[in-house]
Amino acid sequence: MDRKTSLLDWVDQYPETEEIIREYDEIIGVCILCTCLFDSIEVIENNYNVDLTEMLERLQEVARG
Repeated sequence: MDRKTSLLDWVDQYPETEEIIREYDEIIGVCILCTCLFDSIEVIENNYNVDLTEMLERLQEVARG
């Protein structure tokens, strides 16, 4: 899974990633899962002009187990 994977796919396949994603609500200024559930990390970065590399790395770590 990568920057083009939707948040819905992350949370669906790895429910424990929801906690990580919610940590970024304050950084972005919105509830990410409420407003960007169907968006990829790449789209969110572009729409909100924010770098989510750290979040992606943390999500990938969970996916690797």
